[in-house]
Amino acid sequence: MAVLRVSQAGEDTEVSLSTGETVVALSGLVAGLLALPLPPIGEGPEIAATLAVVSVIALAGARWSLALIVATEVLLLATYGSFVITGGGDDALRGFGIASAVAALPGLISFGRSAPHALELVGVPRSPRNVLAARGVVATACVIAALPLL
Repeated sequence: MAVLRVSQAGEDTEVSLSTGETVVALSGLVAGLLALPLPPIGEGPEIAATLAVVSVIALAGARWSLALIVATEVLLLATYGSFVITGGGDDALRGFGIASAVAALPGLISFGRSAPHALELVGVPRSPRNVLAARGVVATACVIAALPLL
């Protein structure tokens, strides 16, 4: 479990991630690092680097970054999905692409749980109605980002 201790005016503040959140952050880091050697398709290298950096931020204890991990993983799969499926390059590179896609699965599966953290990004207070709306927005964004794969 990731724990961050911050000292403010003599007080210790502890921020910790749950086991599921730690798995999402670690799998996002692995997916981002595995996607870095893939050929530059669109903004693929920038997306992979962003995923790796945001995952490190999540491991440091910032829960708001979990929503960014999920969004970046969707963009990563939308960018490199056709490369992995059609195999436009070396088999070793396809292997990295497949491994990156598999490593991104825990984050993609948890996109419904990332919705409350997306609310923190825009400063909206949490309420059951807001969380439901955020889940709808996250699901719609995932569908829109995955449209190039169709």
